[in-house]
Parts: sequence; structure tokens; C-alpha cells
Amino acid sequence: MTRRINFFLLALLVLVGGPVWYLLIDSSPWNVPPGKLDIARARSLVASASGQKPVSVAFEMVAFRNVTGNFLAAGSGFRPQPIGVLAYRLEVPGRPPIMIETGTTRAQALELGMENFDSAAQRRIDASLRSASAILVTHEHADHLGGLVAATAAPDGSAVIAKARLNRFQIPGGQTMQVLPWAAGLKVTASLSQDGPQLIAPGVVVLPTPGHTPGSQMIYVQLANGTELLFAGDTAPRETSWQERRPPSRLFTDYTQPQDRKALVGWLAALQQLHKASPKLLIIPGHDVAWLIDPNNKVPMVRMRDEPIQKDAGN
Repeated sequence: MTRRINFFLLALLVLVGGPVWYLLIDSSPWNVPPGKLDIARARSLVASASGQKPVSVAFEMVAFRNVTGNFLAAGSGFRPQPIGVLAYRLEVPGRPPIMIETGTTRAQALELGMENFDSAAQRRIDASLRSASAILVTHEHADHLGGLVAATAAPDGSAVIAKARLNRFQIPGGQTMQVLPWAAGLKVTASLSQDGPQLIAPGVVVLPTPGHTPGSQMIYVQLANGTELLFAGDTAPRETSWQERRPPSRLFTDYTQPQDRKALVGWLAALQQLHKASPKLLIIPGHDVAWLIDPNNKVPMVRMRDEPIQKDAGN
């Protein structure tokens, strides 16, 4: 009888454990070379540009939810981890700010399973979008591009969208997986290519990194005091994504939201390589709220609601 029970338990372990391992824990493929993340070119473009660089960064969180760690970083554990919808404002003396990410709407947040949507936070982001000199997003999903999409329906929507610097996958009609509710009849021309790093403004460079989505890109920022930041978007949604080279679970990359898993792993390897070469460069994960607000990480940012402009630490 004991042998039969042991056989049954082993069979049950294989039947249940196998799919769980494959869908949530497996972080393969492992032997993927690093992607070409050309930070040297980004730094060269910044060095060649004249003009005032940003002096500080403010962030805002619109909504959040808890998901099992394995979902966005395969093999990182089953403990729930907070993820948030985040947007960032680069303050530039004498010029309008530059926005990175645009928030989302209550309806889109609910569709994504987000909790505690903060309408006041989104209003602050909306005001920043209207006052910005340039608007950038790391990719074309609703929790990054949704705030800009919603703004196009407002009376001043054409003025807001005119400030956006988007690639061909991020413009109306370019989304390959999500149909976003752009204003009817809106025509937007892509102003970013995916051929390599592109200077957007003094201290700000876009680096194409397709994989999570076709239009994914990272955004390199060099502040006036020399601080370097790299906004990784959902290529690295959590800090552990790049630190331990953990792509999202196969449940996510193969079924929930299909993406190029091999390319993702290559970019994570490139981020590991970059951190080793430039340990002071801050890699900003796409959704890692706990990392962002942890005072031990000394991230040089403030909440938009707390202090609209942070003084340059270099002065």
C-alpha cells in the first residue's frame, strides 16, 4: 500500500509540478548573448549636444496591484510583490519639463487588475503632459501610453500629442497587441526610428530595445550633476529582473501577453553587463514600487505631489 501511495504522490508531483515549473519558475533560455545596448553611443550623443540638461526627476504612481513574484520575474518566488503604474517628469531649468511615461485611465487600470486608482495623481501627470516640451514612453501598452491616449480626446489633445516623440509601433494604429482608444481621426507620424540611439534633448537619449513589445525602448538620462539613469520599462519590470537575469514567467511571455522571450533575456544580460561596467548608473525598473521608494536605494527622485522641483544635488 505504501508503495502505491508513493507512486501516486510522485505522479501527482510530476503532473502538477511540471507545468508549475515550466509556466512560473523556468527562467530559460540561459545561453543568450547580451543585446547591443549602446550606452557609449548615448553618452557620446549627450556630450555632443549643447543646452541645459535636466536637473532632477519627479515621479508619480497612479495605481498598483500585488502579483506573485514569479509572474514578472520567473523563479523569484510566490510571495506577492507590489507593482505600480508609474510616470516621471524631468525638470529642466528655463524650459518645460520632459515626461517619461504617461499614466493611464481608471478604466484601463481596472482592466489590468490594478487597485486604488489615484485620480489626483493622474491629474498631476495630465498637467505635466500639457506643460511638457517632450513626451516619451518606454513602450505601447496602456499602463505606459494610456494617459497620452486619453489626453488626445480633450479639446487641447492635438497640442498634447504634438509633443509626443513616438516610434511606429507607438502611434495610432501601430499597436500590435492592444487597440488603444485614441481620439477618432487622429493622425500621428512616427518621429523615432528603431535604428539606434537617438538624442531627444540635452541629456536624454532613446535606445530601441524591442522584445517585450516591438516598440519597446529604454530611455537614458544624464542629469546636469552627472547622475545617470536608465529607464528600462517592462524589459525589466522589477529590479531582480536584470540583477538575476529573470524574464517574466512563460505564463506571461508565452500566453498572457506573448513577446520575444529570447530578446528579453538578451536585454537583461546587457543590463547586467552595463551594471558591472557602470555600477553608479541607476537602472530604473518598469514597475518596481518597493525598489523605487526604498530609502536604502537612494534613488534621486521625489513624488510630484510632494515637491514639484528638486534642486540639483550638484549645486
